[in-house]
Amino acid sequence: MTLFLHHIFPVGWGKGMNFLTTNANIATYRRIAMTDFRNILLELSKDPAMLYWLDNNENYGRELLELFPMGVDNYAEDDIKNASRAFTGWTFGQPISLYP
Repeated sequence: MTLFLHHIFPVGWGKGMNFLTTNANIATYRRIAMTDFRNILLELSKDPAMLYWLDNNENYGRELLELFPMGVDNYAEDDIKNASRAFTGWTFGQPISLYP
């Protein structure tokens, strides 16, 4: 189930992520894998790797609506902006880069 969730809700090694962030993300998938979809979305919305990967802005709002639960053309641009506003103030400590 962890690999399945990672396929559905992917984050990548790029954008300056490191082993510690990626490892914590996989641990999140393991912890939430068998819970309900609402809990999965909530927990991933608090996961630093997911927030960092999708920039914690309108990009996250769009991905949250389009790719994850709702699908293409089932929401409006205002829905994206409102989803992004809902995450205002959600933040995380930036991972320490392993590279200079």
